[in-house]
Amino acid sequence: MHLGVKLLTLRERCGWTQDQLAERAGVPVGSIRNYEQGRREPPWCALFRLGEALGVGGGAFFDTFRPCVGQPVEESQKRPRGRPRGAPPASAPPGSAKRRRPPAPQSDRRRRGR
Repeated sequence: MHLGVKLLTLRERCGWTQDQLAERAGVPVGSIRNYEQGRREPPWCALFRLGEALGVGGGAFFDTFRPCVGQPVEESQKRPRGRPRGAPPASAPPGSAKRRRPPAPQSDRRRRGR
């Protein structure tokens, strides 16, 4: 189960809105929104505060973290294929990344006779 789904389930079980949970846990509402939608993962301190506010403790979220050894990996957890953007190709020698071209010379109005 995704951490955001677990947080949403626990919050709804208490009958609270995101605003109410944010107030009780001392976490911004936007952060709770991002956690529930899976946009961000909460830091450990926020995770424990959320667990305390929900009355389950921070350990309630730990069952969402499973060891990778022998476990199938969900498609959403896989790293993207290929090299990262902006990184030089693996076959290129070091220091041969794209070089910037010098800027084109600007016209000087005095040379034109104006």
